[in-house]
Order: sequence, then structure tokens, then C-alpha cells
Amino acid sequence: VLDRDDSVFVVSAWNDNGFFERADPRKLLRTHYFPGLGWLLPRALWRDELKAKWPKSHWDHWLRDPKQHRGRECVYPAVPRSFHAGAKGTFMDSWHHNRYFAPIKYNLDPDVHWTRDDVARVQLDNYEADLDRRFSSATHFADLDALDRFLDADTPPADIVFWYSWKQNPGTEFKPPNFVCLSEKFKLWHEHKRAARHGVHDFIYRNLPVLLVNTFDSKYAHYKPDHLTPFSSSACPPRTWRDLG
Repeated sequence: VLDRDDSVFVVSAWNDNGFFERADPRKLLRTHYFPGLGWLLPRALWRDELKAKWPKSHWDHWLRDPKQHRGRECVYPAVPRSFHAGAKGTFMDSWHHNRYFAPIKYNLDPDVHWTRDDVARVQLDNYEADLDRRFSSATHFADLDALDRFLDADTPPADIVFWYSWKQNPGTEFKPPNFVCLSEKFKLWHEHKRAARHGVHDFIYRNLPVLLVNTFDSKYAHYKPDHLTPFSSSACPPRTWRDLG
């Protein structure tokens, strides 16, 4: 895919939100947010763009800068192939490790291999066509209680789209970001950029595939059914870092 798709920046073996046991181990996804933790880049990218200006430190954050990726995207697996070890480091502590790294579900099946069709599906044109199909055939929600009532019923498997709308904030030392309202519900990272693409998170919730879409900044907002009012941050209970454990 690095050779065939100019819209791909790098590929990674890591999924920041790789917590879901029922995720498809052959599925590949795209994100604007560099995942790191086991990754591959084309030789030409290193030679022609990155080598001469490679930073002495914090290169992962540097690669996430639009000045480096220029709108190109990272491809990563739904089920991680690389392993994170260690609860202590320069940017690691036991809280982050226990919450976001220890629960990761790794692929342990040596017989799982990506086929040409798997790789073809993550190429940009095919990926967009598949999203169009999913948005068009999914069941749409903008209310968390309504979503859970639907899932509590004996419903046939289907894609779910959940719509919300607000300007993301990064949080402070004393208050977590507003995305925790949904990240806690769906068991995602509290940092909204991780594994996101155009305001969309693609993951598994209660064994069904979900597209979580922020209409505030998503190019896919036009798929929202007219009768739905996106879930608002005003419906979120106040949260503190202590609430996150």
C-alpha cells in the first residue's frame, strides 16, 4: 500500500484503540494521527523529506505535525501486531500504562495474514467507497440511551453510526478533555485525535462495528439523517481526572 497509494504516509503495527476482542484481525484502518510503536516508512520519504530535518527528540509528536505528513494518512491494523512493554518511561507512567496499554488485545494467531484484497480495501478510493456503503446502510443514533436500548434488543448485526457535535478541547491539569464523555462510554482513548480520521472513530462496541462521528469537523457530516440532532456536550455529566481512575 505504501507503493500504490500516494495518500499513505506510513504504516504502523499499532492501534491506540486496540482494546476490542471481537475486532477483525485482518481489517486495516486509516488515521491522520501517527500511532508509532512499530512502523514502516518508504525509503523515498526518509531520503527526500525527513532525513535532513529529523529531530533529536520527540520525533513521534513531530511526525504528527501537518508540516510533516502534509495530509497523508497512516494505515494501521484493527488488532495490534506490536507489543508495548514497560509502565515507566520519559512519557509513560503506571496510570497511562494500566489504562491504555495493558488492556490492548494483540493478534496471537500466527495463521492470520493480510491478503491482497485486505490491502486493496485500505487504499483510499476503496476505503472511501466502503465508508459510503457503511454510512448508507447503517443504523444511526444520536442518543446513548436509545443506542443501548437498541443493542439490548435481539437485533441483527449491523453497522452503527453515532453522531455528536462539539469543538474538541485538550483538557487541562485539572479537567479532562470533553471527549471523555464518549471515550468512557465506548472505551476509547480520552485523546480524541488518536485513531481518528476526519472526525470519525471506527471501532467495536458490544460486538458491533461503530462509526463515531463529530459533525463539528467531519467531512462525512452530510450522511447524518435530517431527523437526528447530534449528541451535545451539554448532555454530558461533569468529569474529573479522578473519575477516570
